[in-house]
Amino acid sequence: MGGVGWSYRGLAAAERHRRAWFAVPGGAPQPRRRGRVVLLPFYSELYHPDLVQAADVVVGKLGYSTVAETYQARAAMVYLARPRFRESAVLASFVRRTAPSEEITEGAFSDGSWLDAVDCLLDAERPAEPRINGAGEAADAILERFGEVLR
Repeated sequence: MGGVGWSYRGLAAAERHRRAWFAVPGGAPQPRRRGRVVLLPFYSELYHPDLVQAADVVVGKLGYSTVAETYQARAAMVYLARPRFRESAVLASFVRRTAPSEEITEGAFSDGSWLDAVDCLLDAERPAEPRINGAGEAADAILERFGEVLR
């Protein structure tokens, strides 16, 4: 959930899931396992982009870094839109266009019914096209705009 504190009430069904394992960053102060759910602290030795890279499906709120990491990993995404944030609609549109995905409500996230979306997306075909890493383009744009100031 992007470093935002969250009450993970909907995990009981995930603990008994038949097909998937779940890593939950920010799920507990200390690492622990409950069935097929591995709860991790916010600040863990595990690098979050590596967790996303290993995932078949990412479940979380729409945020820039989560969307970018999911895109690079070619993972599917079950997401909570955040209508109060103006970037949410743009991020949701990008996710729908570039990955197998499904939007869920906070209620579905809280009651565990989001697992139905995970089940559907586990077998979804992943995008095959190469993913562009925009770091070089971003550096070029920054240097073009602010190069004189930075020299």
